[in-house]
Amino acid sequence: MSRPIVITGASSFVGCHLARAFALAGHAVTATHSQPRDAYSGIRAERLDWVAAGARLSPLDITDGVAVRKIVDRLSPALWVHHAGHATGYAGPDYDRTHGNAVNVAPLGDIYEAMAGTGGGILITGTNAEYADADGPARE
Repeated sequence: MSRPIVITGASSFVGCHLARAFALAGHAVTATHSQPRDAYSGIRAERLDWVAAGARLSPLDITDGVAVRKIVDRLSPALWVHHAGHATGYAGPDYDRTHGNAVNVAPLGDIYEAMAGTGGGILITGTNAEYADADGPARE
């Protein structure tokens, strides 16, 4: 089996599908979630259950640089897929930009620093929240 892969944001649509796909391809996947497992309900809880069938679930406060370093030191992952993000209310005037930055952007420095000595890669994903509503496909 190859070196582990860490995927953050496993309770999200994209995160759970990434974790499941890598696990089904034979990789040892650690799929992280930000809250205690029993705090999830509804579709997010179902996604974590679905992922748990093939990957190891692990709580991770992505804003805690020490916790990021510990998971990298413990696993020495071949790949870190950063999909954790705060998007609640992203299109509205009440979106918490400070929290969004703390979860979506600020952890990147800790992730890069922790992964620097592993020889592993980093993949940063996004969501449809990055694009305006449109009738056709989003193109870059």
